[in-house]
Amino acid sequence: MTLRVVNSGTGYEYLLRSVATNDGPTDAPSLSKYYDAKGTPPGRWLGSGLSGLNTENVVQGGEVTESQMAALYGEGLHPDADMKMSEGQKIKDVQLGRPFAHFTNDVPVLVALRDAERRHRQTTGTLMGKQERAELVQDIGREFFIEEHGVEPQSGREIVNWVNGLKDNVRQSVSGFDLTFSPAKSVSVAWALSDEETARRIEKLHHQAVKEAMAWAEDNALFTRVGKQGREQVKTKGFVASEFKHYDTRAGDPDLHSHVLVSNKVQTEDGRWLSIDGYTLMKYHQSISHRYDSILNTLLSNEMGYTFTARDHGVNKEPTWEIEGVSESLMESFSKRRRGAQPVYKRLVEEFVAARGTTPNSVEVGRLWQQAILETRDAKREAESLSELRAGWENEVSDRENGAEELAAINQLAANSGHDERPLFDAEAHLSGLIDDVLDTVTRRRSYFRASHVATAAGGKLQGYRFDSLSERDLIHATVVEAIVRDKAIALNDFDVLELPEALKNTAGKARDARADSELYTTQDILDTEDKALAALNEPVAAFAPSHAIDKALDEHEAEAGFRLNSGQESMARYLLTCGTLAATGVGPAGTGKTASMRLVANVWANEGRNVIGLAPSAQAADVLSGDLGFDAYTIDKLTYTWRGNHPTKPGHSLKDLPVSINAGDMIIVDEAGMASTPNIGSLLEIAEEAGAVVRFIGDHKQLGAVENGGLFGAMVNASGRTDNQLSEVVRFGGDREQSATSLRLREGDSSTFDFYLERGWVNGGARSDMLDKAAADYLADISSGKTSLLIAATNHDVAELNDKIRAHYIAHGVVDTTMEAQLSRGEKAGVGDTILARKNQTFYDDETATSARINNGTLLTVTGIAENGSITARNNTTGEELCLPADYVHDNVQLGYAATVHRAQGSTVDCTRAVIDHHVDRAGLYVALTRGKLANHIYAVTEHQLDELAEEGHYHYQGIDHAPNARDVFNKAIARDNSPKAAREVIAEVVDEQTSPDRMMGLWLMGKDEATNDFIDAYLPDWIDTLPGELSRKIETSDDGVAPIRHGWARLIDAGIDPRTVMDTATRDIDNAHDPARLIRYRLDEQLRQLDTGKRNQLPPISRHADMELDTWLRTHNPYDRAETTRLTGKEGNLNRLNQSVLAEHARFARSKVESLTWQEASITTRLHEDKNAAVNEVKANYQQIRLDAGRIRAYEQAMADHSAALREEETALADIEHQRLLKEDYTRPVAERAYDHDADSYGTYQQRINHAHKRLEQAQQRRSLAQQTIEETGANLPEAGLWEEICYRADDTEEWDKRLNAAAQHDSEHAQNLQQHLDTIRREKMDFADRADIATRLRAEEIPHNVADHAGYIADEVNLLAAQRTYELRRLGVDEPAQETIRDMVTETIAAAYEPDHDETHHDEHDTTVQNTVEEAQPAPEPTTEDESTDNTQGEDTSELNEGARASLDFLASLGLGDEVPETPQSHDDKDESDTAQQSDEENTPEPKLHPGAQASLDFIESLGLDDTPQNEKEEKPEDESAASEDEDAGELNEGARASLDFLASLGLDDAPHITTTHSNNHDNEEQAPTDDLEEEQGPEL
Repeated sequence: MTLRVVNSGTGYEYLLRSVATNDGPTDAPSLSKYYDAKGTPPGRWLGSGLSGLNTENVVQGGEVTESQMAALYGEGLHPDADMKMSEGQKIKDVQLGRPFAHFTNDVPVLVALRDAERRHRQTTGTLMGKQERAELVQDIGREFFIEEHGVEPQSGREIVNWVNGLKDNVRQSVSGFDLTFSPAKSVSVAWALSDEETARRIEKLHHQAVKEAMAWAEDNALFTRVGKQGREQVKTKGFVASEFKHYDTRAGDPDLHSHVLVSNKVQTEDGRWLSIDGYTLMKYHQSISHRYDSILNTLLSNEMGYTFTARDHGVNKEPTWEIEGVSESLMESFSKRRRGAQPVYKRLVEEFVAARGTTPNSVEVGRLWQQAILETRDAKREAESLSELRAGWENEVSDRENGAEELAAINQLAANSGHDERPLFDAEAHLSGLIDDVLDTVTRRRSYFRASHVATAAGGKLQGYRFDSLSERDLIHATVVEAIVRDKAIALNDFDVLELPEALKNTAGKARDARADSELYTTQDILDTEDKALAALNEPVAAFAPSHAIDKALDEHEAEAGFRLNSGQESMARYLLTCGTLAATGVGPAGTGKTASMRLVANVWANEGRNVIGLAPSAQAADVLSGDLGFDAYTIDKLTYTWRGNHPTKPGHSLKDLPVSINAGDMIIVDEAGMASTPNIGSLLEIAEEAGAVVRFIGDHKQLGAVENGGLFGAMVNASGRTDNQLSEVVRFGGDREQSATSLRLREGDSSTFDFYLERGWVNGGARSDMLDKAAADYLADISSGKTSLLIAATNHDVAELNDKIRAHYIAHGVVDTTMEAQLSRGEKAGVGDTILARKNQTFYDDETATSARINNGTLLTVTGIAENGSITARNNTTGEELCLPADYVHDNVQLGYAATVHRAQGSTVDCTRAVIDHHVDRAGLYVALTRGKLANHIYAVTEHQLDELAEEGHYHYQGIDHAPNARDVFNKAIARDNSPKAAREVIAEVVDEQTSPDRMMGLWLMGKDEATNDFIDAYLPDWIDTLPGELSRKIETSDDGVAPIRHGWARLIDAGIDPRTVMDTATRDIDNAHDPARLIRYRLDEQLRQLDTGKRNQLPPISRHADMELDTWLRTHNPYDRAETTRLTGKEGNLNRLNQSVLAEHARFARSKVESLTWQEASITTRLHEDKNAAVNEVKANYQQIRLDAGRIRAYEQAMADHSAALREEETALADIEHQRLLKEDYTRPVAERAYDHDADSYGTYQQRINHAHKRLEQAQQRRSLAQQTIEETGANLPEAGLWEEICYRADDTEEWDKRLNAAAQHDSEHAQNLQQHLDTIRREKMDFADRADIATRLRAEEIPHNVADHAGYIADEVNLLAAQRTYELRRLGVDEPAQETIRDMVTETIAAAYEPDHDETHHDEHDTTVQNTVEEAQPAPEPTTEDESTDNTQGEDTSELNEGARASLDFLASLGLGDEVPETPQSHDDKDESDTAQQSDEENTPEPKLHPGAQASLDFIESLGLDDTPQNEKEEKPEDESAASEDEDAGELNEGARASLDFLASLGLDDAPHITTTHSNNHDNEEQAPTDDLEEEQGPEL
């Protein structure tokens, strides 16, 4: 499905012409006549919004008339406007909201025509028809034509054409959107070539799919906006649309499709007619398209038995589904006309440029394409009916070589329903896998996503299944989207920094300015990977190189290379070698020589006896890296593919299964790290951590990023906040300093860099064909002059065309031999001498020689031989190695290699670059393209409008003329497009910026102001209307505008700060005879405004008993026109330049040290959580297993002993039997007379049998005894004491007891984990507090704040919002949902109060300053002084008698920081502090301590919360309490200037009496912090 804008006027007419006459001319007076004649159905009304029109003439499925289209799409009026106006209704009665504006750009003839149409409507009460409009144009336009041209027009048509040309220059209002639904090409082919009954059924199902898709779009993608600047998005009653069916393309190929022309007019739930929110509709158009495709496929399968098969489009691209049995060649044959028009269009553009010297504008592009279409078909042929079209298509197929078979196959398509490769969807078998598949598709290309991305991916994936019904398919689609958004995804912006009143929230509890599909999501895996990567930058690893080794390597490099690394290269190398962290980043912009730094790092590391493993994004880049470093290098995927468990025979997450050995202390160097995906970076860190190795990521995050989801390398660079790991000296351009500086500015997006390339003569601009020709010619000139050159283009299509041009040149000059040619991919051919490019990594094996050869994606080769079977012999252009490439590899994976895309060019260095750029290029691509050449980098800008081959004529209608861009425009557009991938964590910061932007704040405030104003008017205006005489009230109520004029007048007065109730008496006097009393009152209200106006604006309504106090409070607190709130934060002058930088630095340093200490505690607790997980349960299970094992061995031993005894007895019995039967046998051999026993005649044989049997029994018994003996030896080795056997066996069988123990252990584990988690949450909360304090102190540093003092208040407000948003998000990560704004505000106040140094010269403060100070002091009333307070005053020294107690607290704090006269202190650890407190407790009970004023105590509490005491540790241990107190008095008597300034500031804020500034979170105080557990290191406070 495609979506295009349609403009007002006569833009809709293309549907009437195209649908009715198949692009041919028509004289048909009405649509009905045409449809009857041609058998094509008329347009039909569609959409739920039709009910709001309240007419029987416009209903679902009803026929669309031309007059209805003219009214709705042309004028923005009710479709039945003509009929209604002919019945006497006025124009305002048929308006749907605001009518479309009629723009003229002040062109005289267009102004005259607009005014004439208005007069016609006013005088006749009807709309002007096409014929009347044409006559009007000729009548009025004649005079203007003569004035313009100085001659009479030859005909009325000439006037019309001239006026239409002028109209084309003027963009008109958007009247609607054309949603064009086209099925897969195979569906159109099947429809075109099947019998009529089958074709009608396909067409019916196509219409049903369109209807279903539009219904889904109404529910999910259709919105309008209300309020000032359209801030609030609301739902509507549905589309007002019409569907028009087309049967062929403009080129004449079969193409069943529907144009759904959606009116821009939609109705809100309260009945207002407004415009569609086109941005949201555009955003959902892919989701709507996939839904249509999936629905149609389901219908065709279920209703007609068609089967579908996937058509693959390459790696990381989703397949399309075509009807099985429709051949690819048949589908291609029905696209030939459009392809045939492309070279014609190219020729026409060349002729246009040659004739006019410029490229065509937007309208001319459409006309040239239309002309190209007509040149490739019979433009003069008569319009054909559908049956004639179908017969023609069938004849075309019949004329094909195997046409009869193809037609027969089409008729048998439904008979193959049993062979559909798509499975019938089974929720139990498929749902879980489908959800994972959709999520993988969404996250493969981005680190964060929206619900619309999920819906689009789900719609695409569902095409791979069959469903029993559409309802089942819809249910599965909804289930998949909901399961991912609700269960699998993590919301990134489900919070609002601003604490809004309920009046500014919608029914869902979100801000009223929230937009549909604005929720951003990521996955827990992505967040965990990003967190792991960011934490790895600070995770210590005991692996680094000594400085002397680095110095030695630098000297050796200088001796070998003849030059020393520059300071940036050396600095980056030292950092990467000595940082001692799991991960580190190095940034090397293009041409800065990062390879030299990498080589030094690798050599130093190897010289220390450790291994270096090089990794790169591609095999080609890995080969280059291997050569640069002198060590083996591999692709990143070679390691991560196996590690993540993707290898078919290896389980994953095992170091021994990796293709390269990685050990403790090894270094993994990742080159071009900006192109590494987030999952790959995460896997590499896991590998390094498991092995004890380190990873060094080196690249440039401002060049091309990862193809998959990326942005993590950039986030790591930004998070490190370092400069010693970033190169800034460009060395590629030699001594060309100007080009070096320009390249760095280009990297940052500076569009003025275009002037540099222009001045150098490196800029060319023109039509695409001209630019390709010139770039190719200049490239060939470079090569012929002996220079290395790189030819770059933005698209594969342009690369292929450049390849053809270069190859044609070489063929003409005999460089390439075409006697024998090999067929390449993309339809190209290669001969001996051609340069070719391999596009797939592959290893070739030669069975005869038992050898193998490897070729990598991106390898350039020169063809040296071609075999008859299509295989080729080629020489590697880099290594000179000869390779034999099989024919199938050549056909599928080889292309010409003269030109390159920007992605393939990254990493290359040549003498000259020739880069063809167009609208496809972004900033990163432009930067890469223009930094490859050492000597020159040339631009070839395509200054053509992008051609939309499927656009209809009406899509260009009245859009205005966009003139072709020039070279600077193309350059500026490219540099403005920053498409660099972003990590999910970075998105949060953008969300905060968005939510706290001044624009949004202003919009929300104005929205709230309008709400409050309307509430006030609703509460009081009706009462005033009721006081008027009854006749006047009725006149107002029945007038056209009602009370709207009066409401408008009240709103203007309120905005000016005037209560409208005070002037209503004057405005309503003597109006009894007024024809329109409402307008008269409005006039008088305006007069009162002019008289009473003081110039104020944006004032709030008076507070009244009807006011929403929550809303009113929020509006007055957040008024962007009032700086009182920020003045409270920044002091009476709001001057942040007076903050003591030393104090801020100490605040930040101490807070960071606390964060670092707490980070270690957090890591320890986290480790314990992991290690202690189910520890007790596992111990019980282990004990149970041991008991069962012992019991089993005991029983086995006892059984073996019994078996041994039984076997021994069996042996004895068998031996006895043998002896007995032997005696009987011997007795039988004696003479009868001598026998001792009686025997039978055959007893001899029986005796022998018995002997044999006894021997077998004996043998078996011996074997059993042997086995028993073996078992006895095995089981009896480590048996428990014999006395415990019975108890052990009993315990092993007592499963009930073990279940009890197991449950108890589980309860213990749960409680233990809960305690650890609570401790961890406490640590994280405290860490968050100190991190916020560090951020605050850093953001208040001089280098961060604006230079202009007037901007300081706004700066503080923005920073409070930003930090509050970050805190809110982190709290939610901890499962805490609480407002953070006030907490941050208090922290900011405390930090400013501690560091503020007010002006000593108080004489210059004006009355306004005093007022502000008094206001602040009044807002913070001081408590009544107590006896304790008075006693505190008496304890102060003589020199400080004039200081209040807040001053004393501030003084002590400044002195503790070393800014007074005291010796800097060393805060004690928690354990030392506890011991000191215990030792002094008895003294404190007996020694009276001065009681501090609450304000002083508040400051001291704040000091304690930072971990600071008021005396050094050694003094606390040595001095008695009374001496310490005495020394305080003595030192405090001498105030330095900084202390006095801070004291004055605190007093001015009322902080001497303000206990509210103490930290509000109990877990933020050191004196309440839990003692470290035994397994944690004791925390040491910083030395100040």
